[in-house]
Amino acid sequence: MVSFVHAIAKRCPLKRDRQQLSQLVQFQKELAVNYGKLVSVSVDPPLVQAAFRAGLGAEWPFLCDEKLELIKRINILDTTEGEYAYRPQPYTFILHPDLTIYKIYDVCVGSD
Repeated sequence: MVSFVHAIAKRCPLKRDRQQLSQLVQFQKELAVNYGKLVSVSVDPPLVQAAFRAGLGAEWPFLCDEKLELIKRINILDTTEGEYAYRPQPYTFILHPDLTIYKIYDVCVGSD
């Protein structure tokens, strides 16, 4: 499972991201027992995301995409004007064992 987050945004996705990640923290032990793996990708600087991860109690890796390279490559960058401009849209990707995409969840609306 791959989750995209932004830890320091001063906007509603911060609350949404924190809520989603808090639920994943509760789910992480069950996921591990069932041989599932989780990774989050953050646009925050490494020190900020490390503090955010520690504050959540998340035991899975958080990767840094500060330059938005991956986010642009998979086309989840919000390019609309306003407070959401140039932020990643919060998506979760469920992958097959061969790492191809099985399902995509838009955190704002649910399953695609």
